[in-house]
Amino acid sequence: MEYIYKLIDPNTHKTRYVGRTKKHPLIRLAGHIIQIKGNKKHKRMTQAKVNWLLGLIEKNQLPIVKVIKTVESHRAKAVEKFYINNYVLKGSELTNRLCNHNKEKLTGPRKPSKKSIPLTATHIKTGEKINFTSAKAAVKILKTKGVIVYAGNISRVAKRRKDGRGYGRLTCGGYKWEFNKNNKDE
Repeated sequence: MEYIYKLIDPNTHKTRYVGRTKKHPLIRLAGHIIQIKGNKKHKRMTQAKVNWLLGLIEKNQLPIVKVIKTVESHRAKAVEKFYINNYVLKGSELTNRLCNHNKEKLTGPRKPSKKSIPLTATHIKTGEKINFTSAKAAVKILKTKGVIVYAGNISRVAKRRKDGRGYGRLTCGGYKWEFNKNNKDE
């Protein structure tokens, strides 16, 4: 079992963080504070969360901890995301790293995002050409046409080598795929 909990600002009484833990949420809060006080910022802790908690600590205050729900461990991540999205939709300014406004505010190293590379799809039977901004965009658009494809497969087909080596398939979802030459990183 895991707890889905929220941290509430004691001054504004607004929810600032939603999290999950197998430990009791008060123990998890102590872990957050120890990380910050000991300058051991977790790589996933946002600068917004660090600043908010440091501001409270300087005023000799702590966030209010409330358990939202107790769930089975295999469901905890999905339930946590549900509540994060729910609070964001209600206008809460959460300090979670899963919130869009905090994506660029991580305090530690993170994986570089993959650059979207434009590509062209040519229908095998009709010869119709469609330009897409990325493989993910192609998946979404083709899904509306009833074509089920996966971005990874599209990328593999588009990366195929002219000498025939590499990924064996030449088509995906009834289309031939090619990265637009002027945008592909060589």
